[in-house]
Amino acid sequence: MTHNALPQHGSFESLPPAAGYFGDIDLEGDECLVNGWMRVALPIELNRFALYLNQTLVGQSSPRQASKSDEAAQQAGHKLFNFQPVKTIEVPEFGRIEVVGFAGDEPVRRLTTLFRGDLDSHVPTPPEHLMYRVTANKNGRIVKEAGVRCMINFLDALSQHRELSTVRRLLDWGCGCGRVTVHLLDFLARYEGLDIQGCDIDGEAIAWCNEHVRPGHFRHVDPYPPLPWPDNSFDIVVSCSVFTHLNEELQQLWLQEIRRILAPGGIFLASINSHFVSAAPATGISDETLDTMLDGIAPPGYYRGTVQSEKYTSERWSNVFDILAFTEYGIEGAQDLLVMRKT
Repeated sequence: MTHNALPQHGSFESLPPAAGYFGDIDLEGDECLVNGWMRVALPIELNRFALYLNQTLVGQSSPRQASKSDEAAQQAGHKLFNFQPVKTIEVPEFGRIEVVGFAGDEPVRRLTTLFRGDLDSHVPTPPEHLMYRVTANKNGRIVKEAGVRCMINFLDALSQHRELSTVRRLLDWGCGCGRVTVHLLDFLARYEGLDIQGCDIDGEAIAWCNEHVRPGHFRHVDPYPPLPWPDNSFDIVVSCSVFTHLNEELQQLWLQEIRRILAPGGIFLASINSHFVSAAPATGISDETLDTMLDGIAPPGYYRGTVQSEKYTSERWSNVFDILAFTEYGIEGAQDLLVMRKT
């Protein structure tokens, strides 16, 4: 298959996101290394991948099956992509990367992220134990690349419902060691006067952010409402993988509290995990599994591994917010993204 068989230029924003993950991203020098995996549901069968940088085709790859040593990936139907090397490209400081999965000649799914060429030099690396609490990973490069992906997922979704230039105050609720906040600060620096803040129950992570993630403002908060801001304080609140660790009762308490601090018309973007929810078919939520990652920080029994169906979430959360959009695998190709508005 030649490059001419694929669109040389184009945007694939209209394609639904796929379940998937970027592994290595390295656009330094004359070679381009991008790898990872994508999964789509039958009857779609992927027969090739295309790599686009800033809407220009720079590579293509045939899908590979996961190795026999990775039985879980094989059973899940992961299709691996690997682009290395491709034609010499001019590497931008910031660049949009899209991996598009094709079925025959039709583009059907995409994974997207923002490439930063200055991750090592410009973005501070948190201590390993702080990164591990949030991501179960101690590799600074991987954690920072994941933060970029999450940031651009939030902003892409937000831009469908609000002009970014109108945002004056934004809160990253549950920011941990600032893995998403640091990129929001850099990417939104063009909007003068925009105040970006973060908060978390991990006081050590917040202290690190206040020292290293500037010019953000970070606050240590309690595990239970209220938050230390008055009513109508923020235009936007984002939350990556917080509700995935809260039980049903706490979810409702925090939904009401986020609504309180949002200004009228404000937007709340939050991730959930709707996959494997068959463990709780009657209620639509499974929140009994304890997660020990924040032992000693969160109260005993507080931190959970929670999955919930789209139907459950829509029914229960729409009592608090207007749900504007639900995107399966909308955060890092792993969790689902809800966009909600305070009316």
